[in-house]
Amino acid sequence: VNGKVAGFCTFAEKDELPEEYKFTPFIGFVFVDEPYRGKRLSELMIQSAILYARELGYEKIYIMSGEIGLYEKYGFEKLGDYETIYGSIDQLFVKSTIL
Repeated sequence: VNGKVAGFCTFAEKDELPEEYKFTPFIGFVFVDEPYRGKRLSELMIQSAILYARELGYEKIYIMSGEIGLYEKYGFEKLGDYETIYGSIDQLFVKSTIL
């Protein structure tokens, strides 16, 4: 915003799940700097990641999070709780990239 980094999100083939899970791709970190919060920037970044996944031919996109209720408002559905490679439990969410 105005030449400054206001936030970022990552897009990756894998996230913090063990190799036996074949979910891909993932939206990783979603971060918006404090002064820019409340301006729907995270929504714009998530939508951009979804569009990018669609352009690459993916029909679904995933996100791991401990947040409750955050990603559902963007249309993600909870698949379940999964143990991560770090031994913690996180929620796995999925969203179709198809319109």
